[in-house]
Amino acid sequence: MESSSRYGTITKGPEGYSVRIERLFAYPMEQVWQAITDPTKVAIWLAEVTMELEEGAPMRLHFTNTNCDCRGEVTRIKQPSLLEYTWQLEQEPPSLVRWELFPVGNMACRLVLTHQQLTGDVSSFAAGWHVHLDILEELLNDKVDSFYWTWQMWKPKYEEYKERFKP
Repeated sequence: MESSSRYGTITKGPEGYSVRIERLFAYPMEQVWQAITDPTKVAIWLAEVTMELEEGAPMRLHFTNTNCDCRGEVTRIKQPSLLEYTWQLEQEPPSLVRWELFPVGNMACRLVLTHQQLTGDVSSFAAGWHVHLDILEELLNDKVDSFYWTWQMWKPKYEEYKERFKP
């Protein structure tokens, strides 16, 4: 994937599909780490979260816009560069979400999000993560202070990912 592309890649492997999205942020790695792990910040760009930052700890994401819960467990953590957890939405098989942060100089970092072991409509997941990462960027830029994800934001990205990824 080219670093200038804001779109992720979708691949098929033996355990299902994977979505991988990279973003370059003009903020130090520690600041981006805080944005992806601090419950008050995560609630702005993703969902309400209950999670301890230790391996084996349970986690729960509650998406207020859909009243949907995602449950999982922290499987790996290395502050401030790696967070991995299982992800299971209601009525769906479990999958794995991995956040990796890499410093780019002193004042920037590259975020790599990988969501693995997906089944079903993987373009839906890709579009959802794309929009959530757009909102994360707005949070880092102090342009948003409350949750506002909408289906109208998701729908065009979903159509674009479906077009880009034709299994």
